[in-house]
Amino acid sequence: MVLKWIFVLFSYFVQMGNCQEHCATHFDNGDCTGSGTKINHGQQYVDSDQQISSIEVMEGCELTGYSDEKYSVQIVHIKSCSGTKRKSLSGTDEDNTILSVKCVCTDGLCEWSTGSILAIAIPVNLLSLAMGVGLGLFLKKKKEVQEVEAVDYNPEYGYDDPEY
Repeated sequence: MVLKWIFVLFSYFVQMGNCQEHCATHFDNGDCTGSGTKINHGQQYVDSDQQISSIEVMEGCELTGYSDEKYSVQIVHIKSCSGTKRKSLSGTDEDNTILSVKCVCTDGLCEWSTGSILAIAIPVNLLSLAMGVGLGLFLKKKKEVQEVEAVDYNPEYGYDDPEY
């Protein structure tokens, strides 16, 4: 059942949403002005000049910047939940070091703070509750057995015979 919930939630969040063509723009200067290079939804882009100093990510999209052409060494991750998000890399270690980027726009990208958390939290809490009740019943039964064994071998009660 838990695996089914994970699959349903995963499918919901990776679906192609927002369907806007323009996902982000990167700029050579540090203040997101001038002529930038647009990156479309789902696009993987390689900037051989490594001149990315600022990035603008559209609402509902996320951009990941990498320092290599194989998209394996992540150095920047920007998620825009409300409105356009701008980030200047000027004066940071990331300035002019991004060689490749991936950008995606997804419906539900930022909905973890609302109903999605409940969709996970409620089944997890119910499972935890069930496990707690089960453990409590097990420990109660174990204690009862130990008390009976203690009475059976207690000479004060006259049951000192282990065969009793």
